[in-house]
Amino acid sequence: MNLEIYQKLCMESKILWTQHCLQRMQERGLKMDKAELTGPKAYDEQIELKIPVYDRGMQGQADVDNNYWTDYVQKNFGDKYNIKMTFVPVTRKEDVTVFNELLAAGEEPDILFSYDYPTMISYYSRGAFQPIDEDVLKTYAPTFYEKTKDLEEYTKVDDQRYFLAATRPLAYNWVTLIRTDWLEKAGLSMPTNQEDRTSQVNFCPAVFIY
Repeated sequence: MNLEIYQKLCMESKILWTQHCLQRMQERGLKMDKAELTGPKAYDEQIELKIPVYDRGMQGQADVDNNYWTDYVQKNFGDKYNIKMTFVPVTRKEDVTVFNELLAAGEEPDILFSYDYPTMISYYSRGAFQPIDEDVLKTYAPTFYEKTKDLEEYTKVDDQRYFLAATRPLAYNWVTLIRTDWLEKAGLSMPTNQEDRTSQVNFCPAVFIY
């Protein structure tokens, strides 16, 4: 047996994960031989992969561990490779507490993630992680590797990679849309700075849609 699960996640579902899977594999006596990484294929015997999902407590939303997307992942990834996908709800406001409790009980999911770097270091200090082979990462997730190279200092401890980092795109809850056709009719040009924008809003507020 080998690191098929790593390859499948990177190549098929584009999910990249940190480490704990490697520890689980070692406990099961599985080899981590890069030479054995051929092509993704289904497991002869079904395995289980536990994935944490944030529960933000939004009223009216579907269960975070049972919804369209969890069904989609099971159907298009899990069923394809004979993997039972188990989604572990993690209360967003109490995620550190939940992960700590799961770790203490030996029931942690195969992926651990956090927005808080010191928290990840604390998990590392508790022996939760195994090193990630960068050659495997470069081979099966080259785009991810290139796009996150500038974050490398946050993914390594003692010159070994233990974490996978990601950049977050800029996103806003509120945006201003500018009707260029209205600008033209008003004889105005597209504002290039805040001063121009403010003067144009005062001159012709209808052009700006909030």
